[in-house]
Amino acid sequence: TVPQESAGRQVSTSQLQAGDLVFWGSRGNTYHVGLYLGNNQYLHSPQPGQTVTIASMSSYFTPSFGVRVF
Repeated sequence: TVPQESAGRQVSTSQLQAGDLVFWGSRGNTYHVGLYLGNNQYLHSPQPGQTVTIASMSSYFTPSFGVRVF
C-alpha cells in the first residue's frame, strides 16, 4: 500500500470523491487500501484470499486519509 500513497494528491476523508484511494494507517506506514465508491462505501479485499467486497465506512474502521489519482 505504501507505494500507492504517492500515486496522487492526498485528501482528507471529508473531501473524498468516487475513484479516490482510501488508506488505513499513518502515511508511510499504511496497512490497507480501498477504492472509494461514494456514498460512504468503498471496494476492497478484506484480507488475502478473500473475495473483493463493497463495504461501508464506519467509526470502527475509518480510513486515515485518501489519495486523489486524477
